[in-house]
Amino acid sequence: MQQNKLTVEVKGISFANRGAELMLSAVKEQFMRRGIDAHIVVEPNGNYIRRCRYEVWQKPQLILKRVNVLKPLAWLPKSLRRRLGIITDSEIDVVLDASGFSYGDFWPHKVAWDRLAKPIKQLKRRGVPVIVLPQALGPFTHTASAKPFRRILKYADLIFARDAQSLSYARALSCRSDNLFYCPDFTCLVAPQGIPELTPPKNAVCFITNEKMAATAERKQAYLDWMISLVQATLRSGHQAYFVNHGGSADATLAQHIIASVGAPVALLEAENAKQTKWLIGQARVVVGSRYHAVVSALSQRIPVVATSWSHKYQALLNDYESSESLFACDETDAASARLNKLLSDNALYEREQQKLQICAEQQKSLSEAMWQQVFELLEDQKL
Repeated sequence: MQQNKLTVEVKGISFANRGAELMLSAVKEQFMRRGIDAHIVVEPNGNYIRRCRYEVWQKPQLILKRVNVLKPLAWLPKSLRRRLGIITDSEIDVVLDASGFSYGDFWPHKVAWDRLAKPIKQLKRRGVPVIVLPQALGPFTHTASAKPFRRILKYADLIFARDAQSLSYARALSCRSDNLFYCPDFTCLVAPQGIPELTPPKNAVCFITNEKMAATAERKQAYLDWMISLVQATLRSGHQAYFVNHGGSADATLAQHIIASVGAPVALLEAENAKQTKWLIGQARVVVGSRYHAVVSALSQRIPVVATSWSHKYQALLNDYESSESLFACDETDAASARLNKLLSDNALYEREQQKLQICAEQQKSLSEAMWQQVFELLEDQKL
C-alpha cells in the first residue's frame, strides 16, 4: 500500500449515538493495525465535541433542503482548508459506507441518493474504491427506495449485508453477483475502555433505551410499560439496576422517565466515548436493551440479554449469537420478565449462556476479521 497518507471518507457517521462511534473506532483501528497512515474524513453531522475526540477531518457537505450549504468552503485555497481540517471530494482516495441501517423502505429515499447513490458514479470515474461495510439493508418494496440502492449495487466494489434477510433483499435488486457478501456487525472487534472513576453496581442489570421504540404514542406507552416492568422485576429479585445512555438526549429522557416511574434509586450513566460505553455494558450480569450496537456490545462480551426491537436486524443479531429466545415484543412483558428472572436466579443456566456466547463471539470476530482482510486486499490490488 502507498506510503503517502491515505484519505478515507467514512459515510454515515452521525455521532448521534454510540453505535456510529463504535463503527468509526473499528475503522480507525483497522488502518492503524496495518500501519496505514490515514486521514479519516466525515461529514460534519452530530456533536462537534464528539467528532473532535476522534480526530477526524471534515467534508464541506451539509445537505439542507437538498442544497449543500457548506459547498463554498471547498473553494478555499488548500492551505487554508488544511488549517480548518477540511477535505474536498477530489482529495478522497477511498470511500467506506458505515451507515449501519439507512437504506430501505424505513428511510427517506433522499438519504440514499445524497449519501452514496448520487456521487458513486463520479467516484468510480475517478477510480475511488467504494465499499459498503456490514449493515442492515432493506426491505426495498417501494421504487423510491429501490432505485438509489440498485445504483449503489451496480457501482460499489464491495457490499456487505449484515444478516441473511438483508442479503436476500439486496440480491433481489442486484444485477451483479461478484460484489455482494455476508458479514455480521464489525464492532465486535472493538475492545472496551475502562473508567476507573465510574463503577456500575456489581452483578446488576444494565438497561438501555432507544427512542425509535417510541415512534408513536401507542408504541411509546407499550415500550415504557415493558421497560418499567423489567426494572421492577430486577429490583424485586434483589439485584440492582442501572441505565446507560447509548444514544442522545431523547434516549436519556426516556431513561429518566422510566426511573421516575419506578421510584427507586437507579443511576443513569453516560460515558465520554463509545469504548467506555461498551465497558459499562460489559460490567452487567444481564443487559436489557433495544439499541442494536448496545446488544452487540453485550453479546460480544458474553453478557446475556433480554431485548426488544423495531426491525428485522435484531432477530438476525440474536440468531448469530444463538439467543433468539431472548427477543420479545413489547406486549410480551411476562415472558420477558420470566427470562430475566431465570438469568438472574439460575447460575447453571447463566454459565451455559456465557459459554455459548463465548463460542459465538469468537465466530463473529473471525468473520469480521475475514471481511477486513477482503477490504484491504481490494485496496492493495488497486495500489492504494
